[in-house]
Amino acid sequence: MRRVGIIGAGNMGTALAHLLANNGADVVLWDHFSEVVEEINAVHTNSRYLPHITLPPSVRAVRDRAACVRDADLIVLAVPSPFVRAAMNGLAPHFRRKAFVLNTVKGIDPESHRPIFESIQNEIPDHHHCLLAGPAIANEFSRGGTTAVVIASGNPDAAEEAASHLESETFRVATTDDVTGAALGGLLKNCYALLFGYLDAAVNVGRNFEAALLTAATREMADLGEALGGRRDTFFGLAGIGDLAATAFSRDSHNRKCGRLLGTGMTLAEVRKAMSVLPEGVRTVTPVVAWAKEHRVPLPIGTFAKKIIAGGKVEISHLIQALA
Repeated sequence: MRRVGIIGAGNMGTALAHLLANNGADVVLWDHFSEVVEEINAVHTNSRYLPHITLPPSVRAVRDRAACVRDADLIVLAVPSPFVRAAMNGLAPHFRRKAFVLNTVKGIDPESHRPIFESIQNEIPDHHHCLLAGPAIANEFSRGGTTAVVIASGNPDAAEEAASHLESETFRVATTDDVTGAALGGLLKNCYALLFGYLDAAVNVGRNFEAALLTAATREMADLGEALGGRRDTFFGLAGIGDLAATAFSRDSHNRKCGRLLGTGMTLAEVRKAMSVLPEGVRTVTPVVAWAKEHRVPLPIGTFAKKIIAGGKVEISHLIQALA
């Protein structure tokens, strides 16, 4: 039986635990909150993050990070980007020599202001790394909803191995070697999803406008992603427009929800209180706009996303001009 250690029992970590265990893996989840760990072990549920599913008996939870990863063939990182460094601190010596890492975090390192995937590779240089990209709303695929994702890795064998852990009848997995493009697609789409949520609440734009905005946002993502070293075609696939569409329109999207709350007139501080933890897009959009300026890539739609988290308002007439 394959052994999987998952760092982080939030909605993504728990949904992947459910998927992997149903695929026959022995899964150990680590979480910071003792009540989450106790509930998973006692009644096989995680009402804090994913209340609608029951986890298989082959899933157990621990508070000891070393115990989570020890003897694991696959180690999954599923914590918010601000906590990745703390979660990984001192953990690498406990990895099996041939273990490989699957990163699900789609954000920016708060210290380096670079994609978190780069920091994880630097922290654990002696293991193969993979990145989960594409539209994977945890609440949906944990219910058995058909999902298609991409595993990105510079090592094709590692990508295929990770894919073999996850693949099921309803969870389809492709692979790519464009790690930079896949990582950028995952973090850029969060910024635009904030804007889609904001517009839905503040302006109630129609589907025609949303379709035009989705197209223009994808083009911006491709322009900036290519300037930063990704392949342009990646942003017109699952890791780009696919992930953007899911995050921009799903009711389960944290970034869309955050944008909607801002669109109702709430301040960012009020949104933080309402959501407990702000989504990745809030932390990402300012560095993204800075990257665009540095590389001289026009980013009008992304700049509107930055404006709303600063408390500004978006005039629809100004946004229309950005669609051309």
